[in-house]
Amino acid sequence: MTQVSIGRIVHYVLANGEHRAALVLNANPEISTPTLRVYLDPFNDFNPGDMINTRIIPAGPFNVRTSPAFPGGLFAWGVPQDEDGKKPGSWHWPERV
Repeated sequence: MTQVSIGRIVHYVLANGEHRAALVLNANPEISTPTLRVYLDPFNDFNPGDMINTRIIPAGPFNVRTSPAFPGGLFAWGVPQDEDGKKPGSWHWPERV
């Protein structure tokens, strides 16, 4: 399995099971719990007119934060890996289609 490294794109699983692209910002090569910048869909993941508080809040044993400086996304750190791609609040390598 390929180790996660800074700059790679992975998939992040939202609380409703949908996947969003995420950029790896920080990674420890000894553990698979990176810090991610998760890109949300501004048309479907937010309440109308609200670019800070998400309608779909991820769940899990990690930290998630939105930022006015980064509308349309989340910062998440300590995110566990789940290659099945089903566990909310986890990351996995993008599926090959």
